[in-house]
Amino acid sequence: MISAILFLSFFVFLILGIPIGICLGLSSICAILYSGTSLTIVATNMYSGISKFLLLAIPFFVLSGNIMAKAGISKRLIRFVDTCVGHKKGGIAIVACFFGAISGSGPATVAALGMVLLPAMIERGGFSAPFSTALMATSSSIAIVIPPSIAFVVYASITGVSIADMFTAGIVPGILMGVALVIVVLLEAKKHNIQPTQKKATAKERWDAFKDAFWGFLMPV
Repeated sequence: MISAILFLSFFVFLILGIPIGICLGLSSICAILYSGTSLTIVATNMYSGISKFLLLAIPFFVLSGNIMAKAGISKRLIRFVDTCVGHKKGGIAIVACFFGAISGSGPATVAALGMVLLPAMIERGGFSAPFSTALMATSSSIAIVIPPSIAFVVYASITGVSIADMFTAGIVPGILMGVALVIVVLLEAKKHNIQPTQKKATAKERWDAFKDAFWGFLMPV
């Protein structure tokens, strides 16, 4: 019955036009009052839920994404990978697949790479705006699977399992997701006859780009 009160009150508040966040809070209060539990337990449970050292990883992951965007680290990393695959069909979009999970957070990845990769895919790569946007959003979702992953950190903090084991388990699925996105990019490039926008980089150009991006590669570490 408590669950029925919780969901029913939530939808009633939602129909009344109350913001979703407030609806969640009010419906929870209704369920607590119906169960006869004191409201003081809310503060206790809230504090015990967030007072975990592991959860500090979340704001720092988001911070790292913003640092990469503002400091130009993203551009250096993209430039290096572009020298490796930029001469292939859909090369700049393949770069988006590679770096979709660099910060452990989907929003942080979009903040770090979206402003650089989206204009490049549309203006230089020849991809449509809807496809480029969808690819950026989808590749950023790999951050949930491949380490470092905020979702794994939160799950491990709740269940008490090893974060290292969680990260290890996400490597292969994350790589498979990246490969699947690369295949989609290649099919899209073939369908619309998108040609490479630059010549194959020399070994010196790749080495210079790698040296410039070296410290950026250490950021996930």
